[in-house]
Amino acid sequence: MSRVRNYLHAIWSGYLLTIVIALFNLLTIPIGLAALGKPGYGLWCAVMQLAVFTNVFDLGMGPSMARFFTDYKENKDKRAYADFVKSLFVVGLIQAALFSVVVLAIISYLPGLMGIAAEQHRQFKILLLLQFATSAVSFPLRPLNQLLFSHQQIARVNGCYIVATLVNAAVLVSTLKLGWGIYSYIAANWIAFVVNQSGLLFYVLRLGLLPNLREARVSLTLLKPLAAFSSNVFMTSLGTQLINIAPGLLITRKLGVQALADWTVGTRLVLFVAQLIGRIPSASEPVFWEMFARQELARVRQRLLELVLLAGSAAALFGGSIAAINVPFVAFWMAARVQWFTATDIVLVLWVLVSIAAVVFNIVPGTTKHLGSMKFVYLLEGGIMVGLAYAPFVHFQAYWQVALALLVFECLFRFPYGLWRTWRDLAIPARVLANALGRTFGVAALLLCVAVLLRNTTGHWTQITQIAINGLIYCLVALPVVYYVSLPLEPRERILQATLRRLQWR
Repeated sequence: MSRVRNYLHAIWSGYLLTIVIALFNLLTIPIGLAALGKPGYGLWCAVMQLAVFTNVFDLGMGPSMARFFTDYKENKDKRAYADFVKSLFVVGLIQAALFSVVVLAIISYLPGLMGIAAEQHRQFKILLLLQFATSAVSFPLRPLNQLLFSHQQIARVNGCYIVATLVNAAVLVSTLKLGWGIYSYIAANWIAFVVNQSGLLFYVLRLGLLPNLREARVSLTLLKPLAAFSSNVFMTSLGTQLINIAPGLLITRKLGVQALADWTVGTRLVLFVAQLIGRIPSASEPVFWEMFARQELARVRQRLLELVLLAGSAAALFGGSIAAINVPFVAFWMAARVQWFTATDIVLVLWVLVSIAAVVFNIVPGTTKHLGSMKFVYLLEGGIMVGLAYAPFVHFQAYWQVALALLVFECLFRFPYGLWRTWRDLAIPARVLANALGRTFGVAALLLCVAVLLRNTTGHWTQITQIAINGLIYCLVALPVVYYVSLPLEPRERILQATLRRLQWR
C-alpha cells in the first residue's frame, strides 16, 4: 500500500476513533456524573490525571521505538532486527518492575499533592493502584503498537482502540447500573486494555512484523543509540506530561475537585476537536520519518508546509464551531447542571490553534533525530505551569483565566521553538512560513468573530435551536472561507475531484 493510501486510511480511521471516543464520553459522562455525583466523578478525574502522567515512566522509549523501527524495517530479515526487538521486550519488563516499586513508595503522598480531601484519601489510593496496574503491564507490550505505527499501519491500531472503546462503554454502563460505583471505571478500563492489546498482537503476527525471537539475544549495546535518543525524548515527554496535567492540577488546587468535574465537561468538545485535528500530524509522522531516511528533503519541506495549512485550516474551522455551539451544548448535555461561558471557549480555541501549529513544527526535531534543546523548552513550559498550581500567591477565579495561562505559555515556549527549528533545520524561508501561518490565523480570527456574533444573536432561543441555527449558519460561512483561503491546493483538488466523480455517478 502506498504512502498516500496508508496516510488516508490513518486519517479516516483516526477520525472514526475520535468520534467513537466522543460518543463514549457523550454517553458515559452524564451517567457517571449522575451515579457518582460531582465529588465522586471529580475524584475519578483526578485519578485519570495521574494515570496520564505515568507515561513519563516510559522514559521516552515508546515514541523512540517507532522512529528506530523505521530505520530497521528496510532490513528486517537481519539478525540485528530480532535482537533489537527482543531487547525491547526485556527492557519493558524491567521498567514495569521499577515502575511498580516507585508507585508503592510514593502512593501515600499523592492524595495530598493532588489536593484530595482527607476523607477520600484511602479510596483515592486504592483507585490509583488498580489503575496504575494497567500502566505497569503496558510497558513490555509497547513494541506491538510501535511496530504497527512505524510500518504505517495506523488504521489497524485505531481499529483496535475503537473496539476497545466500545467494550469499555458497554462494561462501564452495565457495571454502573449494577451499582459498582466508581470501581466500574476500573473494571471497564481493564477489560478494554486486554481487548486492545490482544488486537495489536493479532495484527502484528498476521502482518509478519515480529521477527523470529527464539534465536535472538538480548543486547543492551544494540539499544545504546535508542537510549541516547530516548533520553532526550523522555525529557520532552516529561515536559509534555507536565503540560497535560497542569490544567487539571490548577483547577483542583485553586478551584476545588468539584470544579474539575465542571472543567472536564466544559472542555470535552474542545478536547474532541483537538484530538480530531491532532490525528493529522500524528498520522504524518511515519511518512516524514521515511522520507527523511531516504533523503527526500525537498518533499519533506513541501509536505510540512502543506501540513501547516491543512492542520491550521482544520483548527480554524472546528475551533470556531466550538465558540458557536459549546455553551448551549454543555447546558443541554448536562441538563443545566454545569455552567460554561463563551469567553473560556474563545481562549481555548486560540490555544488549540497555537498548540496544533506547535505540534506540526515540532515534528521536525523528531524526524531528524536531533532534538537539541527541545527537551528544555518542554520542561520549562510544563514546570512553570505546574509550579503555578502550588504557588500560594497565584489565584484563579474563573476558568477563562486557566485557559489564558495555557495559551500564553504555548505562545512563549513550544510554538516559537518549533517554528525556529523548522526554519533552521529545513531551510524554509521565513516569509513562506509567515504566509502559511498568516492564512490560518487570519481565517481563524474571522471565524471566531462569526461564532461570537452568532452566540450574541441567538442566546435567547432554546438550547437545541441555538445549536442547530448556530451550526448551520456557521458552516455556510466557514466552509467556503476555509476551502478558498487556507486549505492547501492538493486537498482542495482532491475534494473537487471527488465531488465531480460523485455528480457524474449520479
